Amino acid sequence: MRRFFVLTLIVLGFMVAGCGGYGPRQEEPAAENVMSPEELEAAVARLLVKADLADETEDQVVEKCLGCGLAMDGSADHVVQSHGYEIHFCTAACKERSDEDIDKAILALGELDEESTEATN
Repeated sequence: MRRFFVLTLIVLGFMVAGCGGYGPRQEEPAAENVMSPEELEAAVARLLVKADLADETEDQVVEKCLGCGLAMDGSADHVVQSHGYEIHFCTAACKERSDEDIDKAILALGELDEESTEATN
């Protein structure tokens, strides 16, 4: 009888504490960093300049793959025109992922910058 009582208290404790095992889990809404259209355009422009210079040539051609965080060489076979730049991707798959939202792919470069800055600090 005592074992049953202790087990019941433990289960009730988890239920009250909200262990997530009972019923649907309530997720916290993601805090989105919302930019104004002007801030978005400025961030995209800044990151495109950086991506353009990844090959040490300022020519409005991004020759390193955005999908790979500028780690792979892009190909003229997989090109997107955006914001006055010609952006090369390493594969059709990288291009397709970035085609869904090219600005998001460009902004991901800024997230890489933040991660590398945090890692060095």
